[in-house]
Amino acid sequence: MPTAAPKSATAVENLCFNLSSIRKARSLTQAQLGEAAGITRNHYQLLESGRTATGDTANPRLSTLVALADVLDVELTTLLLPPRPTAVWRWFTATSSAVEEASHRIFDDLMTASELHLGNGAAFVGIEDSTLTIVMGIGIKAPDKAIARTIATQLTSAAVEATGLSGRFERRVELDPSLRDLIRTSDA
Repeated sequence: MPTAAPKSATAVENLCFNLSSIRKARSLTQAQLGEAAGITRNHYQLLESGRTATGDTANPRLSTLVALADVLDVELTTLLLPPRPTAVWRWFTATSSAVEEASHRIFDDLMTASELHLGNGAAFVGIEDSTLTIVMGIGIKAPDKAIARTIATQLTSAAVEATGLSGRFERRVELDPSLRDLIRTSDA
């Protein structure tokens, strides 16, 4: 019977995933985050990979974690929370009638981005009847809803921007801890 990973190893895995996800959501490089937190780029890279310079499991100082949480504008506990799958839904109203063609590319981009977060992508793109509104859903992993929203906002905005479609996102954003309404990579 396999043994469970020690709690410290799981905490380090959570820390690594959360640091990377939140850093990217904040559009920071490893060097920028490390410098802002008072550590070197190399030290930060090792921490994000979960290792020390000698290859041991990372065991960061509390003061380092506090500094990183401050720079990332999250609670310290958020860095250690297990990331959970979340479906994030957004609506984009286009000013062009090219929504059908754009929706296929948006779906592909969101599915690819979701695969990076979940290992098995989950996304949805649809067009509301008689409007130019694209409904987008993306499955991601994040430690909390605020981070999930930030990551999804960045990914959906990038997917729409890549199509050259003009319009605006609605303010409405919905979060669902279930991925049930999304199309999975295995279904597509």
